[in-house]
Amino acid sequence: MKAIPNVTYGSTKIEYSIKRSHQRNSAEVALDPELGVVVTCPNDLDEHQVENLIIKKAPWILRKLKHTQEGVVKPSIREYVSGETYHYLGRRYRLKVIEDESVSPYEVKLKEGRFWIRVPPFTEESPKEVVVSSALRWWFSKKAEKKLLERAYLYSTKIGVKPKKIVVKNQMKRWGSCTKDDVVHLNWHIIMAPMSVVDYVVAHELIHVNIDTHSKEFWKSLRVVIPDYERRKEWLRINGPRLVI
Repeated sequence: MKAIPNVTYGSTKIEYSIKRSHQRNSAEVALDPELGVVVTCPNDLDEHQVENLIIKKAPWILRKLKHTQEGVVKPSIREYVSGETYHYLGRRYRLKVIEDESVSPYEVKLKEGRFWIRVPPFTEESPKEVVVSSALRWWFSKKAEKKLLERAYLYSTKIGVKPKKIVVKNQMKRWGSCTKDDVVHLNWHIIMAPMSVVDYVVAHELIHVNIDTHSKEFWKSLRVVIPDYERRKEWLRINGPRLVI
């Protein structure tokens, strides 16, 4: 596995990623809420020059990194038992787990303000944490696939873009991404957020079909379809870590 590039400034190690583009004439350092420190630069800028740029911008980077951690909600420790709460489209629902020998492998329903999960009796081979978390992940991913595709098609029309493909999947560090060949990926975990935040993520990635960097033009285009995108972006920065199963 290739090591993540980094520099040491004082006692702090700053990790970063490099995004090269033949369209750029100069280098830019930005702090992406999901990717961290990103250097967008011309193809011919060597790694030593990138390191020097990071060191030069280090005071600014450290201030921005400190700000991104302010007010962030820590994720809850899950036990997958009745009474725990999970969010779906911004609303909180309590979990009810029922062991039932007639069920295989599990049933999940959202009704009467609760997540009802029926599972076979737990065993050492199939412990509670594995079975219940698998059931929840299955349910959320299926709901997300339908809802996120609906919103993506809606905003594709509003923005005027035609992505090659839209894929809903699990992503470890990103809420969404857009490849060089215009394939948009959306993280199914975002379905736990309010619809306004879902739409922010969807529109954000669709605009990347036309604009691959977070330039002034990008944010201007996003504001056209999401006028209050800053508020939604800030909600995700603070609350995003708790959108886990």
